[in-house]
Amino acid sequence: MSQALHRQAIKAGLWYTASNFLTRALSAITMPIFTRLLTKTEYGAFANFTSWMGLLTVLTTLDLYSSIQRAYFDFQDDLDAYLSSILLMGASVTAVCYLGVVCFRDLAEDVFRMPMSYIHLMFTGILVAPALQFIQIKHRFMMKYKLVSLLSLLSALAMVGVSIALASLMQDRLLGRVIGYTVPMIAINLVLCAYILWKGRRFCWQYCKYAAAISIPLIPHLLGNNILGDTDRILINRFYGPDDTALYNVIYNCSTMITILLMSLNQTWVPWLFAHLHAEDYEPVRRFHKPFIVSFCLLALLIMLCAPEIILILAGEAYMRSIYMMPPIMMGLVCSFMYTLFVNTEIYHKKTMGISVRTLLAALFNLVLNLLLLRPLGYIIAAYTTLAGYLLLLVLHYFAAKNLGVQSYYSCKFIFLATAVMAAASGAVLATYAWPTVRYACLAAYLCALCAAGYKNRVFLAGLWGVLRKRA
Repeated sequence: MSQALHRQAIKAGLWYTASNFLTRALSAITMPIFTRLLTKTEYGAFANFTSWMGLLTVLTTLDLYSSIQRAYFDFQDDLDAYLSSILLMGASVTAVCYLGVVCFRDLAEDVFRMPMSYIHLMFTGILVAPALQFIQIKHRFMMKYKLVSLLSLLSALAMVGVSIALASLMQDRLLGRVIGYTVPMIAINLVLCAYILWKGRRFCWQYCKYAAAISIPLIPHLLGNNILGDTDRILINRFYGPDDTALYNVIYNCSTMITILLMSLNQTWVPWLFAHLHAEDYEPVRRFHKPFIVSFCLLALLIMLCAPEIILILAGEAYMRSIYMMPPIMMGLVCSFMYTLFVNTEIYHKKTMGISVRTLLAALFNLVLNLLLLRPLGYIIAAYTTLAGYLLLLVLHYFAAKNLGVQSYYSCKFIFLATAVMAAASGAVLATYAWPTVRYACLAAYLCALCAAGYKNRVFLAGLWGVLRKRA
């Protein structure tokens, strides 16, 4: 693989990571505003809205965007027609599902625990939502990172800005938050839908069949991930009400920063990884995957150490009793990061059916644990049941990827060793929350160790920075 591709991938990776971090971090950055504009009940109700929207987006759009990263190699000369075809296919399925919900509106309001006006906004947003994802994935593989990064950031800023304005001005602040979240998204994605259809200019049933063969088997996988991430809040809302949902949602949103990093890094890693696997050039993957893992773990540990301050700043004193959920939630995200390395290998080899089966098993395991333990043990146990689900996924995906030769370019021993070290560290950090002086001492030692490591590798870091600045 050429040095030019390495430099381009690094530069693109920095753009993607920075733009995705800024885009998705807006929910965490603006949390102090919304936790003060909305009551706990309103904040919890909005968490219920976004949780259902996440679940239904995966189900009703058939997850067709997942096929693009593989279709890029198979239909590179006709990719625009591919995108327009699957966009129309996904919109048609979403429209049919929406019609079914409208026909059974009373049942829908009871299941979703929200009025029909909110459901209309939710489904309209879902109908056009894939457009931005399609554009992002296409440009990511083409290494055209500046335009898509700017587009994502502007979209997020519009949603946040309108939400703050409407939640401040409207008497029904929850409705203002929901409108501000959905209407800018709908407007931007409508423009992108028109652009995709204009570029493609045709519908090809063969492309739909190709996309369905890859994406539909992945629906249980992504639905399972949403179950792992969202059903906790849905069940807490049903069992304990929106106030406790708000407490859980705050800590979940505080962990958004590392979720953002996980997604951003994986979006950067996948095109680079697939290009090397396609060329059967494994040495760069063997060389870079360990620093990749260590970097993610270091940030996760830093967020755990700073959890009380993060919650105090972002949410306020009223939400401080949720800090004890931060270590298990963060540890769950570490497991998610590790198993995603294996999932990428399975997707490259088009083994998507197995991915779905494993994720669905873990999701059902998590759901059963929540149903058994949530009522008697309280909402805090939801963080630990989620961790258990992610840990099961890590083990299951390891065995699947092992059969595909993942050991040729990943050190699986290192992946599990890093996971074990992080589990021990998260337990230790949890114990320090009761003794702030001990936690501050640990944080100071941690930061000193990071600075020492940076100084020791200063020549490498200076050289990397010089290359990036020269090539920018």
